[in-house]
Amino acid sequence: MKSWVKLFILLFWTLLFFGMLYFPKWHFLVLNPRSLSLFVWGDFLDPTLITRFEKKTGIKVHLNFYYSNEELVVKLKETKGEGYDLIVPSDYTVKILSEAGLLKKIDKDKLSFFSRLNPRLLHLPFDPENRYSIPYFWSVYGFGINREEFKIPEAPSWNLVFSPQSYKITMVNDPIDVVALASFYLFGPKETLSFSEAESVKALLSLQRGWIEAYTQDRGPYFLATRNCPLVLSTSSNVGATMLRFPFIDFLLPNEGTFISVEHLCIPNASKKEKLAYQLINFLFQEESVKKNYERYLFYPALKISLAPVDGDARFDNFLKAADISFEKTHFFRKLLPARELDELWIKVKSEH
Repeated sequence: MKSWVKLFILLFWTLLFFGMLYFPKWHFLVLNPRSLSLFVWGDFLDPTLITRFEKKTGIKVHLNFYYSNEELVVKLKETKGEGYDLIVPSDYTVKILSEAGLLKKIDKDKLSFFSRLNPRLLHLPFDPENRYSIPYFWSVYGFGINREEFKIPEAPSWNLVFSPQSYKITMVNDPIDVVALASFYLFGPKETLSFSEAESVKALLSLQRGWIEAYTQDRGPYFLATRNCPLVLSTSSNVGATMLRFPFIDFLLPNEGTFISVEHLCIPNASKKEKLAYQLINFLFQEESVKKNYERYLFYPALKISLAPVDGDARFDNFLKAADISFEKTHFFRKLLPARELDELWIKVKSEH
């Protein structure tokens, strides 16, 4: 009899553990009703901001993390968005989630800051009327360089990563991003790729594989800091955070134009805590909150505010110039190939050498 009791207890705790882990909607059975469950990027929200919001409002904030937009999409589709009250998708991911019926329409009358948003970040192709998304922070893609080992060119070009090089580089590790970057280098802005264009992109990426040290989404600046690579392709926020600790690192933009990634705040359609979500959104867009998050993670804010050079460091002149980049020369990542073709291309490229 005792063995059955032990087995029952073990089974109960096992089911509870995996239920809490994989089915966030179960959280509602145990969490304070005045609580919010966020699904966000790691290293995106300053923890002191969350603590301050909790003390000010009495609303408990539970953070859940993902590390790619694909992970976010899969999880939201699996759960139908239940168990989450605020998420932070990038660009094209907003369209995927809205078309799947997973996002609530934004009530702009409940946003105290909307008129102060940078108009360049509104009415973007994936959500033209901002029905489902609020731009929060953004980053621009460029070159992190080791100034002690790499001569700064007068006109930095995409040739630095796509032409044969004697040095090693790191490249981002998302096939959608990589294909879009290679396509832009070869053909300029594109909506889709023909068969012959896709073959040209694959040939370029296969050639480039010869001087790639690593494909990595966030750790490119690590290869700079450890002097394994004199140049990496990464985002302004990733390189900027590393610049704070290493005086020999700088950030440059390619002369031909580049890509930006905008992170948006969205409310899942299944959320029953819309009112509390708007409280948190308005808090995060207070100027003090925006500046604090910028100073910690160096994402450019969507709110129109003045930014100062970090620690008075002259290297951050280039970094801040990127914040004022002409948006006529920036582009958004798009899925240029069907999923199956994209996967096959990416497997082929990464399996070589």
